[in-house]
Amino acid sequence: MAIFSILLFAFASLPAITTGGKEKLNETSITIHISGGLGIHATITNSGESLSNLEWEMGIDGPIILGDYRQGEITSLSSGESVEITSFVWGGGQARIVVRADGVSRTASCILLGPFVFGCRMDPEREASIPENATKVMPEDDVFPPVLHSSQWEEPVPLDIINTAGAEDSPFISSDGSMFFFFFTPDVNVPPEKQLLDGVTGIWWCRWDGEWSEPERIFLNMDVALDGAPFLLNNTLWFASVRSGNYGEVDLYTAEYIRGMWRNVKNAGELLNKIYDVGEMHITADGKTMYCGKDGNKSRDLFILHKNDGGWTEPSLIPYPVSTNEYNEDLPFITEDGNELWFTGESRLGYSGPAIFRCIKENGKWGEPEEIISSFAGEPCLDKEGNIYFVHHYFSSNMKMIEADIYVAYRK
Repeated sequence: MAIFSILLFAFASLPAITTGGKEKLNETSITIHISGGLGIHATITNSGESLSNLEWEMGIDGPIILGDYRQGEITSLSSGESVEITSFVWGGGQARIVVRADGVSRTASCILLGPFVFGCRMDPEREASIPENATKVMPEDDVFPPVLHSSQWEEPVPLDIINTAGAEDSPFISSDGSMFFFFFTPDVNVPPEKQLLDGVTGIWWCRWDGEWSEPERIFLNMDVALDGAPFLLNNTLWFASVRSGNYGEVDLYTAEYIRGMWRNVKNAGELLNKIYDVGEMHITADGKTMYCGKDGNKSRDLFILHKNDGGWTEPSLIPYPVSTNEYNEDLPFITEDGNELWFTGESRLGYSGPAIFRCIKENGKWGEPEEIISSFAGEPCLDKEGNIYFVHHYFSSNMKMIEADIYVAYRK
């Protein structure tokens, strides 16, 4: 895999379910603390108004034999009151814990030794990891704001409910609109080898249940790993990762959502990661066709693979007018109906930085790419309503990157 957005920050949040054009994020007064001992203990505290019928769940992933998942309901939790939930486990080795309640989640790492839990350590929170001197760029101060070229969408706006002074990147929304994934790192000036160790850089996600839950870090390795470029197909999360055991520098992996955790992490195999060396990709809704970016004859181009009994067919170049020798085409996205191909490439209208393009399929062939959004815009992802979510990088006038945010252009 020649290009990986986490490493290069060329293009590594949160989607907006709108009511009157406004995003809605869960507002809660719940805090969660995780500790060990005999079993795993989660203390849920309410500092706001009294709550009733509060659902919770606890998942544990690792070398565990018993007790990897519990869920329940707290009948009532008054203001200032705390409730402790205990999950008795049996296992041996390093494990990860996630506890969720009222749209809030906290994660922790620990060591299991039979029924005992040692060294339980809460993971750092996202906002607390951002340097105090970090600059939060506002749209009015943006030197290179996104430029929309189509009358089919409203002007792009940042998703302020998720964006921080750190870098939010690589957005992806599930087909049913219930899950949103993104990449986060607190400081774009920190090199990848140090991002590996900060405890917060990686894939985050939110879930929709009438309102969006707070972002939660997805841990996909017990050892150090740099994960990004999330893509969801049914119950399988595809992602790219820098970690030991890879076939190349960056490999594709898969994970399944089972009993409250992303489990069964597997390398996508030698065929995709070494022989074909596919880049960031998108698989069609029926699971039969993969679109990916790869090095072509003279530039980065888009390729197509088809599912077969042995895995995937050899990548085939998507011909002109999609792939060109003059420009790079990469980071594809396919709409659920299979009729629109979106990708990232250099602006062909003279704007600085990458731009977002759309091709429409007519009579079985892809039409001419249309530049939809320019000026440091990339990695488009659409929901069922046709709203475009994308990453926008803020650059100074001397072309130094400051940070990155997720933007949305709502379909009219």
